Amino acid sequence: MQLIDNNTITALSTYLGRKNQLSDEFRNFAESVRAQLGPWRETRRHEEGEKQLPNGLQVYARRYQFRKHANTTVGLSFWVDENARSTKGLKLWVEFWTNQKDVIRIFAKHRLLTKGAANSKFNSPFKFWFESTEEYLWIGHSIPQRRWLVHDEKKAADGVRDVAALLRRYLKVTEDLLGQFA
Repeated sequence: MQLIDNNTITALSTYLGRKNQLSDEFRNFAESVRAQLGPWRETRRHEEGEKQLPNGLQVYARRYQFRKHANTTVGLSFWVDENARSTKGLKLWVEFWTNQKDVIRIFAKHRLLTKGAANSKFNSPFKFWFESTEEYLWIGHSIPQRRWLVHDEKKAADGVRDVAALLRRYLKVTEDLLGQFA
């Protein structure tokens, strides 16, 4: 017989009760980052809420889209490890994603289809992840919680600045390779 764990019920009721507040906090964080994006501040963007994907549960994402290259984005997203029992299961990623073969060819032409080459091009001290197949290309850096999940105002501002700097780097590198976002 399967019993329902009390911790699971507590977590679910807390999440459902504060879901809108949590979404607002993710959106406000993304707006704080956007305010520091310089020339990309007004770039067309798309927001996504909770979505179950093959690699986990995305709870919020803000993606900056290329008009010239459909299904090619740079963005920041919050993910939850569904098996986590604490806030440690919440992850923030800055990422590039495409499933366009012409974009993947451009990355290949610039020799950026290996983990080492892509990591050095996007150049960040944060944990790096890279996936490349014939179907898609995904490059991402996971920002440690100690950089953005803080209660100290100065540390929080530093965290927003770090995330914005990395997102600017992604936007610049991608724009240099593919042309303007607009």
